Amino acid sequence: MASVTTSIGRAALVFCRQTAPKRSAMRPSAFRLQQHLAFFSHSRHLKQNEFTEVPEYSPDLLDESERIQYDAMAPDQRETFDREFTTLSQTLREQGLGQTMSEIHKEGAPFIGWTGGNEDVEDYFNDDIHRLHSEPYMQDGMTTMAYDELEQHRELREYARIAAWEMPLLSNHVKSFTLPKDTHLLRFRYTTYMGETHPAEAKVVVEFCSPALVPNYLTEEQRIQ
Repeated sequence: MASVTTSIGRAALVFCRQTAPKRSAMRPSAFRLQQHLAFFSHSRHLKQNEFTEVPEYSPDLLDESERIQYDAMAPDQRETFDREFTTLSQTLREQGLGQTMSEIHKEGAPFIGWTGGNEDVEDYFNDDIHRLHSEPYMQDGMTTMAYDELEQHRELREYARIAAWEMPLLSNHVKSFTLPKDTHLLRFRYTTYMGETHPAEAKVVVEFCSPALVPNYLTEEQRIQ
């Protein structure tokens, strides 16, 4: 039953699509309008008798792809499909689809263009068009990704300049290392590693020496806590 619903939905979409305004050439099908009319175009006012009515349903009106799907249905599915689509065709004819489209066209006739006479909207798009004509896209224009790459390159060059010219100036502020006094709470030492050499063997680390607080400032119990 799901395949029947899918086929009915696809066919109904094609069937109803014939009443919509067409702005581009579509593949001809007997189940669509034979003459594509621009219902909402103000360059040509359509008369009521120019709206083609919905034709009666017949499997022969399906296009090639839809007919293949129709032939692949089971007999009971075809019966359901024909019944539902015949009802849809009859309903659209009874509702007077051509008259409805005529009324819609008549109501939209007073509007001037798609902006509806809104000066603010027209000025906005006129300025946009003027800007496009005044600033044409040149052949040497860069894409967004290219600008990102350029910004990253400039950032790397800035870091390279700092490393080459500014960081060496820090050597002017170097102070010689002296061992702290015994009353000093901080202890500095070199890192130690198992083995002969290590890249960080000259690294200096700092430790907090809590025993230096005993007994002048803390008791042994307080230090442990």
